[in-house]
Amino acid sequence: MEIEWQVQSEAEVLRQKEDEFMHDLNVQHQAELFAKWEREREHRDKGLTIIDQLCMKGCCTTDKPHEGSHIPDTVIEYIVIKEMLDVFGNLKTQHIMMQQIEQQMATEQPGKE
Repeated sequence: MEIEWQVQSEAEVLRQKEDEFMHDLNVQHQAELFAKWEREREHRDKGLTIIDQLCMKGCCTTDKPHEGSHIPDTVIEYIVIKEMLDVFGNLKTQHIMMQQIEQQMATEQPGKE
């Protein structure tokens, strides 16, 4: 429970910082880019939620062997790790896309020459 609270707290701080950043860029003049950035952030946030869930699943897997299960623990651990790697790959792509949009917004900022 404490870990989940800390993760949620950190996620909220990140969202606040991102919101401040986007506000500072005067996004009213860049509505299309901002909407695109928000969509990418939503995808990124979903990926982070999945990572959180997989981490908790991984912790449970290593802490409590699956007694009575016909699947060996090493196979379950492999599956969890594979799922995490897939999500991390997607998150890397999301991060790059968000950075590209942010750079584009910064260069197209009104009043900037």
